Amino acid sequence: MTKKIVLTRIVTCYKQWDRIAMWISDDGIYGLGIEWIILNDCPEDPCPKGIKELAEDKGVRIIDAPTNVGRSNLRNFGIEEAKGEWVDNIDGDDIPLPIDLEKIILKDSDIYYYKFSPHRLNKEQVVSVSIPESMISDYQKIIFPQYGINYPMPANLLYRRNVILALKGYDARFEANEDNHLLWKAYVAGFQVQLVEEPKQSYCIHDENAKAESYYSTVGRIKFCELLLNRHPEHENTIRIAMEQYLLKHLVTTAMLAKEILKQNEELGIKSSRKILRVFGPVSRDICLLSKVLSFGTRVKLSVSYLLGLR
Repeated sequence: MTKKIVLTRIVTCYKQWDRIAMWISDDGIYGLGIEWIILNDCPEDPCPKGIKELAEDKGVRIIDAPTNVGRSNLRNFGIEEAKGEWVDNIDGDDIPLPIDLEKIILKDSDIYYYKFSPHRLNKEQVVSVSIPESMISDYQKIIFPQYGINYPMPANLLYRRNVILALKGYDARFEANEDNHLLWKAYVAGFQVQLVEEPKQSYCIHDENAKAESYYSTVGRIKFCELLLNRHPEHENTIRIAMEQYLLKHLVTTAMLAKEILKQNEELGIKSSRKILRVFGPVSRDICLLSKVLSFGTRVKLSVSYLLGLR
């Protein structure tokens, strides 16, 4: 095997050092031809001493962002820093698995699409799970039919570095759906994709009711869907239906979250109005701008969902 750097594996971290500690000492993921970079997007939460020592021992570079720049921008910085011909992006709560470099070298492709392998954490124990039905999206099966039920995300995408650079990297406007957008750009540009019937990392599935990220991920998905509607009018009805179902599900979850905030604040004797406005204000503005994606009836349903969540 050649000694040059073939692959750079980039980990984006935001207050996830406990997850990185679970795999950083695994000798199986290191080797000749592989470069590792951990990018810390929370300078107020520096790398713990123990992990830093392990990283230095394994030749892993740790770079702190000067301020919180977001996942897309952080990945783009990592790609600029990378020395490998191929680039692998890993979320901070995922578990990287070994990659066979010989398969990468011997095949002629621009992008590899790896098998999706999810897990959950049960009392800090990793438990393998099947792909949740909620992660299978109709509009993705329409736009990326050759990839089946796999969901475009860093857990199963491996790019040539020069391909990402040619596509101008990740677009922060589609934050939380930047992987869909980048793959779509590659798809339109005609870059070759090959499937690999094995995972390169295990993706962490979170309890949806425990996550408060549905706002920014939903807005990113809305923007991506608007792009698809403009580019693929032949699938307009299916994309609209899929998007409406997604929003009804996930924005109701956001309303449930706001209801919990109200309950906790009442117990603590805290006035809730400002906090609730922070949760709902930006989302409500985005709902008002969804005329290209949603029907009037669905917008009414979403508004009712918010009101129910506030009771």
